Amino acid sequence: MGLDNYPATYPCKKESTAVLDDEGRIDCESTRECGGCTWYNDLGNEPGAVLGIFGTDCWYRGKWGNHLMSELGVDSSYFGNFYDDELLDGLPLKSSMSCLGSALLMEEALTKRKQRVEVTEEFENQVTYAVKWLRWVAEKGEGAIVW
Repeated sequence: MGLDNYPATYPCKKESTAVLDDEGRIDCESTRECGGCTWYNDLGNEPGAVLGIFGTDCWYRGKWGNHLMSELGVDSSYFGNFYDDELLDGLPLKSSMSCLGSALLMEEALTKRKQRVEVTEEFENQVTYAVKWLRWVAEKGEGAIVW
């Protein structure tokens, strides 16, 4: 769908820092409180975050990312979107390579736009956060599942 994107592998689980509840799910609040939330440690203080629909910190609102790309004039080709490019165990995956490609496209488009027109601080923060999130999920989350 492309409404939300979340790490294909949750970094806190990968790094064995996740606190799990009685049902084996990540307890984000407890994980963050004990310093084990990789997202919070890496991006938690970054301005411009657009959280997923359920307010899950390490999720990204892919629909907003697509909107930002459109505003930047990025062609919605292979890297120019927050949609999937392959499957991982039957789930739609935006691969690490695709995440890095999208981050580069957004970063270049923002630089070009700033050379032509003035951009608001809010817009720049949102694009910069999206770029950082894409790089973070590529490096630490093995890409993003597209939900």
